[in-house]
Amino acid sequence: MIFLLGGALVYWLGKLEADADRARLQLIWPDVMSLAPRDQALLLMLSEQCSLNHVPREAHAVVTRLRDAAARPNVITPRGVTNAREDLDRLLHRARWWPEELSR
Repeated sequence: MIFLLGGALVYWLGKLEADADRARLQLIWPDVMSLAPRDQALLLMLSEQCSLNHVPREAHAVVTRLRDAAARPNVITPRGVTNAREDLDRLLHRARWWPEELSR
């Protein structure tokens, strides 16, 4: 019984975290769920590695945290992604979300 309650709690907490990540990603990509699977996987992996759910729900904070994660030398990426920073920048450009300070 305790095992079942523990498993349910872990599942529920994981779902809350995933929902928080998705809400933050949707600030930049409202259609995040319709992106290509490879792009979704990259955003998912970056958001997990940078604890995106702990960032304020502000677009600039989300982008900054994702870009920091993508720039890490030990970043874990989905199969087929060789440069997380370039792929993230491509997604940001496509979303037409490119803050002035990132252009410098």
